[in-house]
Amino acid sequence: MSQIFNLCLATDTLAADAEQLGVTIADLKSIQVEVVATLVNRAVIAQPTEWQLQLDYCITLPLESLAAQLDWPTWQAEQVGFADYLWEQTCLECFLAGELINSAVSINENNNKTNPYLEINASPDGRYALYQFADYRNPATLPPTPLLQGDGQTRASIDWTATPFSVSNAATSRFNDNSLF
Repeated sequence: MSQIFNLCLATDTLAADAEQLGVTIADLKSIQVEVVATLVNRAVIAQPTEWQLQLDYCITLPLESLAAQLDWPTWQAEQVGFADYLWEQTCLECFLAGELINSAVSINENNNKTNPYLEINASPDGRYALYQFADYRNPATLPPTPLLQGDGQTRASIDWTATPFSVSNAATSRFNDNSLF
């Protein structure tokens, strides 16, 4: 099962951002961000319902000069690993909620009606963070509670499976994350 999301930049600071970067508002509005989320059943005999999420995201920039101005971290294999506070830098943030999350995240001990969700942060340099929340920003501690694997002890992780970054001659910046966790 796959879903494509076409995102756009927030508009509250678009004029100031364009001025700071020396481009037009139209240039910034023409930045394309596409995220493809695919739920994959990696069934094995021991675990017949092992679901994994695969995320691919692509950022298309209209101008090479704009790509050169962005503070975009470059992929570094030695950087791959868990890191808190990535939302303060350049990263993809993905929030997941729904029945699968409700049944998988067992952090609601009192059986109160809550809306649990997962947060994924993925930096272009390979760092990532996976968090679990019982409800909107609950718990409110920083850094948030890391998402744990089914054993309740091991942090969930991202398996980077594709070329993470490339720039083509058509002024396209692309970041494919193909993350499985």
